[in-house]
Amino acid sequence: MKFNRINRCISFLYKLAFILLFAYSQAFSQTKIDSLQKEASQAVGKEKVQILLQLSWQLRNSNPQKALKYAQSAIILSELRNFEQEHIKALSFAGVAEKNLGNYLNSLTYYFEALQIAEKRNYKEDIAYSKINIGNVYIYRQEYKSAIPQLEEALKVASEIKNKEIIAYANLNLGRVYSNLNNYSKALNYLNTALQLRQQLNDTAGIYVCYKYLGDVYFSQNKISNAKIFYYDAIELAKNQKFDTDLLSDANNRLSRCYLSENNFKEAENAAIKSFEYATQINSTLRLRDATFTLFEIYKLTKNAEKSLFFYQKFITYRDSLTNVHNIKEITQLEEKYKYEKENEIKLLEAEKAQLIIDEKFKRERNRQYYLFVLALGLLAFSIVIFKHNLVRKKANKDLQNQRDTIAKQNEEIRDSILYAAKIQNAILPPKSEINKFYPENFILYLPRNIVSGDFYWAKTLNYNGIEHLILVAADCTGHGVPGAFMSMLGVAFLNEIVNHYSHVNELTSDKILNELREKVITSLNQSGTERETKDGMDISLCLIDTQSLKMQFSGAYNFIFIARENEEIIKVSADKMPIGVYPREKKDFTRTEFQLLPNDRIYLFSDGFPDQFGGDKNSKFLIKNFKQLISDSYQNDMKTQEMIFKNAFEQWKGDRKQLDDILVMGIKIQINKSVF
Repeated sequence: MKFNRINRCISFLYKLAFILLFAYSQAFSQTKIDSLQKEASQAVGKEKVQILLQLSWQLRNSNPQKALKYAQSAIILSELRNFEQEHIKALSFAGVAEKNLGNYLNSLTYYFEALQIAEKRNYKEDIAYSKINIGNVYIYRQEYKSAIPQLEEALKVASEIKNKEIIAYANLNLGRVYSNLNNYSKALNYLNTALQLRQQLNDTAGIYVCYKYLGDVYFSQNKISNAKIFYYDAIELAKNQKFDTDLLSDANNRLSRCYLSENNFKEAENAAIKSFEYATQINSTLRLRDATFTLFEIYKLTKNAEKSLFFYQKFITYRDSLTNVHNIKEITQLEEKYKYEKENEIKLLEAEKAQLIIDEKFKRERNRQYYLFVLALGLLAFSIVIFKHNLVRKKANKDLQNQRDTIAKQNEEIRDSILYAAKIQNAILPPKSEINKFYPENFILYLPRNIVSGDFYWAKTLNYNGIEHLILVAADCTGHGVPGAFMSMLGVAFLNEIVNHYSHVNELTSDKILNELREKVITSLNQSGTERETKDGMDISLCLIDTQSLKMQFSGAYNFIFIARENEEIIKVSADKMPIGVYPREKKDFTRTEFQLLPNDRIYLFSDGFPDQFGGDKNSKFLIKNFKQLISDSYQNDMKTQEMIFKNAFEQWKGDRKQLDDILVMGIKIQINKSVF
């Protein structure tokens, strides 16, 4: 009994010490922030920008939302005053804040912009930091092999300028990469190098970060005792220094996983709850995802069904937020844009350099001839030089004109070929009579971006089991222009083949059509699902309508549909979140949604080109919510009028901007098939 009372007293004292230390750290941190905020309100020019940067850095791990606002203010002021290095730092700090919030697309946008400015000015230190930051985002996105070249380049630059702080930072992140690739010897080598450098620099914050990732390596090797020591050390140092809320959340979650592996559910629950609370303070989607998953597992193992379900639903929300398909697509576009702009910039610099050499060489030659002939023959020699110079220039102009004529002819031939390809593509698209046979009230808004289109529509009427059916398809193939057009023609051919086959065996359903289409696409493109393989395919929505009973089957690959019904909210019929083509996750059959249509229902099938178009006053996307509202506002008009409304809305939104993707919108008004009566 006496021993138990002593233990309870010791436990109470530990908890009291933690609370006091927590309160002191917050008070100290808040005092410093209040002081900086006061200074910022009174400062001007470069001094104000530098104080805003300090505020952003101080808050990056404890309040990333505020840190982002300070960084954005610094971006605006530094750009207006042309403070280049402060501008680069402000972009980097904004990227850090967005990364801590789990907004990886926004984070990469800031980092790539900072890198471009640094490379133009050859600011070595900023180049190294930007590449480490980009590699860091790849790590959080679990694209570890993509992170390695960025981090190795950063380490090379940092070594050239002999900056120990950046060398340590690059080694730390390379250690994280190889830990996740299960190369633990390499991971420990890099992390210990980073730790030694930070100990030499007396960088306490950097030291506890190294402790945390060393704990990760030992945990991955199932060396739980070693992992717990490093996690405890990281947590204690973090609490005693700058109060790194992000690290506290991560380290407590990892500590909880250690206890969970030992079946110590009580300690695991305590650490996981701390992790969740810290993550909630900074609203970090990444940390909230990890903490909720750990709590879900704890309550599942302890058979607390209610809490287990609660945290599992939370985990799904945070996980889906981080792995949003459109974000991944836009991040890939951002990376390609950076590579394209960098290659163009290099080519332009090389061309300018070559032109300068030519100009300089020509200038020297002209001057040499000028003085030689002036000294030797005077005015006569000078006239001869001018005459020869004019002949050379005329010949050069003639050669240049011939080159221009050749290029113009080639461009004309290419354009003629693409125009002919467009005729072929239009010829294979189904005639509107297929739809008009049952539903004459319809429209198809079809606007290719580059003459030929990666979007295509398809319709087929057929009779099986003695009942007339109509199949409607709207598809969006990978890419646009000529590559997209090839995919669209492949899609039309496969659909005709599949439907003709099933019409004979009386087994036609919407999900079977998509399953068959996916198999044919994967087989024809020889897709195996390897990492470096192109992920060609298509997104699609498919409706199969019994024209007698008006029963509809719907299946979709990413592309859903809207149905407008009199005096009701617009109805959304959802699609499966996987493409027609190879997919990195577990292969599943497509699902089928059955829906009872009513006379005068309007069905809308569409690709993502219209909602994703940038435009308007703020140069933002049109978005699916505005597209849905457009349907709601216009569906009571006749279909021809609706087509004009959709087209005018798109053109007005786009304005003078470039059309970014192919546009396809199909609208069909459901009517009773009178031929069956």
